[in-house]
Amino acid sequence: MESLNTQELEKFANSFDSIIELFNEKHKERLLINFQESLKKIFSSVIPNDSISMSKAKLNMWRYNFQVLQKYLEVSLPNINIICEGIINNVLSLAESAVKSWEKEMNNKRNFTAEIYVKQEEINTILLASESLENKVRSLTIEKDTLAQQLKKTQNELATAHELLQRENKAFLNNIIALSKQNTEISIPQSPVKNFRKEIVPKVPNNTIIMNKRIAQGRELSFKQLKDTIEEVYATKVKFDEKCRESFMPIETLDQFMLTYLNQKFGLKTIITEWTFAIMKAITRYENEDAEVKLFSKIINHQIDEDFRYVLYKVKDKIRNLLKAYITSNWPYMREGQVNAHLKEKMQGKLDENEWGSIIISIYSDEESTYMINLVKSHISSKAQPNTKSLKPNNEDISFIEFQNIILSYDLTTHETLLSPFAEMFKQYDQDADGLLTKNEFKEICNSLNVSNKTDEFLLKADPFSLEKISFSACVKIFSDEKTPNSKENFSILHNLFFSKHDDLNI
Repeated sequence: MESLNTQELEKFANSFDSIIELFNEKHKERLLINFQESLKKIFSSVIPNDSISMSKAKLNMWRYNFQVLQKYLEVSLPNINIICEGIINNVLSLAESAVKSWEKEMNNKRNFTAEIYVKQEEINTILLASESLENKVRSLTIEKDTLAQQLKKTQNELATAHELLQRENKAFLNNIIALSKQNTEISIPQSPVKNFRKEIVPKVPNNTIIMNKRIAQGRELSFKQLKDTIEEVYATKVKFDEKCRESFMPIETLDQFMLTYLNQKFGLKTIITEWTFAIMKAITRYENEDAEVKLFSKIINHQIDEDFRYVLYKVKDKIRNLLKAYITSNWPYMREGQVNAHLKEKMQGKLDENEWGSIIISIYSDEESTYMINLVKSHISSKAQPNTKSLKPNNEDISFIEFQNIILSYDLTTHETLLSPFAEMFKQYDQDADGLLTKNEFKEICNSLNVSNKTDEFLLKADPFSLEKISFSACVKIFSDEKTPNSKENFSILHNLFFSKHDDLNI
């Protein structure tokens, strides 16, 4: 550390004494007073333990001596004064520059030291955080492994419970079907009551007998109730299927889910039985009158895939949009609200031949259009009463609902015809007739379809969680999307199967 020692003070004092000896006696006292004041001023600016400020003070001390000497030279030797002043100023300038450089370096050093300290603190903080994170990761890894084991255990338990529930539902459904075929009422004899209790205990009707009688008589569902129930089953199944996928559980078939749905909705077996019986009876009553009811029946019996209902939804939307387009084209200046009101009126009423004819032509090819127009006309003729005189000769009007049902029924029948060879094949391999295939049964179907080389690929799509519960709908989706290998025609596997069973078709 820079400091002012006795030797340096003596040198400075001796130098000052030598200089004031050059002056007259009358100036010496004044110079001594100035000397003392200057020293106080110089050393008052010194910062303790600061070598730079001490160096500046020393430099100022010697500058003061030179300034005193300079005053003498100004009077006595002006020429020499100028020379000395130039030399000393350069020396002092260099000294000041050196001191400033040193000061700058020292400041940089201090800043660098402070920065190193800050960075070191940051590194220590990061190291502590890193260690904490490592411990957290280690803890989370252990927790993850524990949760994975618990999840696997829960999945196994759920799979076992699900399988037991499916077996129970299947047995339950078989009992209901058997019950629906009975034409006589079910009765259970009451146990005899002791004579001495007849007078004091009132007779209580047996709830089981009453419920069985009510089931035998059957709850009657209207057409609207049936349609609403079907739509509710569809909507609920979509959410249920999503939960099954998230839980890695098998997707239930529609007939399995119908019992699950009723169980969730009612809970009591007697009510579930009553509603199942009522739904089945209503389906039997209305399936030949309504295409969507028939579709529901076909899905339950594993003859049509579940996703085909979305096709019928699109067909219904298309019919509606084509009717709206027809109205707009014929009444171009009609406002949107008026168009929608007229459309609603038509959908609740009747369509004339031009209206339903334009819809058919827009949907089908020329050949199919001719067939469909004749089909609609045939339906109109069959509905006409022979003894009733029509207000309009050659009346070709038809209600929108009936017309839409004809279109949907045609598309449904076409799709069912396409799937019929595969449906028969599926039944052959579905040994327990539950609408689900095992892995080996699915492989056998792939062999029959001559796509054994792609079995593993198809299995991954049909049964991604290896649950060995492959539904008819899942099979239809895969074999509809996949093209027949090594085939000249760009047919799907299902189309190729259909055409192979119908060699008489001109394709």
